[in-house]
Amino acid sequence: MDCFRGTNRRRTIIAMGVQILQQAQGVSFINNFIVTFMKQLGFADPLQYNVIVLACGIVANLVSLFTFDKLGRRSSMFVGAFFMAAMMIGVGGTTANGYEVLSPVTQNGCIAMLVLWYVFYALSWGPGVWILGGEIGTGQLRERTLLLSSLGSFVTSVPINFVNPYVQAAIGGRTAIIYGSFSVAAMVFVYFFLPETKDRSLEELDEMFQHKVATRKFKDYVCTGLGAQIRQLEDEEDEARSKCRQIEHVEVA
Repeated sequence: MDCFRGTNRRRTIIAMGVQILQQAQGVSFINNFIVTFMKQLGFADPLQYNVIVLACGIVANLVSLFTFDKLGRRSSMFVGAFFMAAMMIGVGGTTANGYEVLSPVTQNGCIAMLVLWYVFYALSWGPGVWILGGEIGTGQLRERTLLLSSLGSFVTSVPINFVNPYVQAAIGGRTAIIYGSFSVAAMVFVYFFLPETKDRSLEELDEMFQHKVATRKFKDYVCTGLGAQIRQLEDEEDEARSKCRQIEHVEVA
């Protein structure tokens, strides 16, 4: 219950929201039903294309080790959702009338969009929800916040995995438009609810949540509490070490 009291409620909503929206944007669809989807729409050798999609996702996931800290959490998640929406809606619109009207060039375009969807997912929402889940929760409730966010992901993925085959059989390629719509909802969620936590210590985040700092002001907010003091001491220590290394280098030379 403490996770839903006071300022912790906001933190829990953010942690659960990103996990729920990760599933709602179609990762279960891509991982579990993409071969069936491509086969239904007449794509040649869907298993081979699925391997290409997943391989590109793995490479992008490795790249995210550098880009997620470079661009920041909020920007990465918003831009990722934007391109994921564009790719899914593009696939859904292209295949809405069935595979009979698709030319080989159009089919290749759809494959390219599915590959790009998984690349943008691996650069943003794939690793991002776990990073944010670890950063957003307060120290006393971090384990419980992660538990609730993981539960949100599971509760969302179960009905998707159950309902998707029936929806896919009924409306075919238009299924992708549904997932693209959830990516649009994810963009709205990020804009209004997801603060920027890049380069912030856990103590600084506690201070900002306690002071109820507006979502879009997290990036430029100047902390004055314990977290800021610790960061200042760490910066001074790093600067002193850098000067010592320079002196040693001069003496050796």
